[in-house]
Amino acid sequence: MANPTVLIVDDARTSILAASLALKGAGYRVLTAASAREGLTLAAAERPDLILMDVVMPEMSGLEALRELRRTSATKDIPVILATSSPERLEDEVLPQWDDCIAKPVQADLLLAKIRRLLGR
Repeated sequence: MANPTVLIVDDARTSILAASLALKGAGYRVLTAASAREGLTLAAAERPDLILMDVVMPEMSGLEALRELRRTSATKDIPVILATSSPERLEDEVLPQWDDCIAKPVQADLLLAKIRRLLGR
């Protein structure tokens, strides 16, 4: 069985690098996108096993991108972990759409535990 693929969508290069190192070290295949629009395109083309999505990004937020993912048949079932500096501030209306959230800066061990739980591996 191939290693699960995780798409990291974040406009901060340091956040992408930190999460990528942790995920690659744990055996995951990693794809990255520096914007929500790029993330949507990659998600549709690659169909990753899971998406780690920053909430605050320019042009299109992670919440807007999440809504688009859920509206698209090819991506609607991909688990999404939202990364935010204020997880307690996520809007109630978003709750049914995301699978989990994690506080930034992301702690590698917590991220890996959440991913394993969502992927059942």
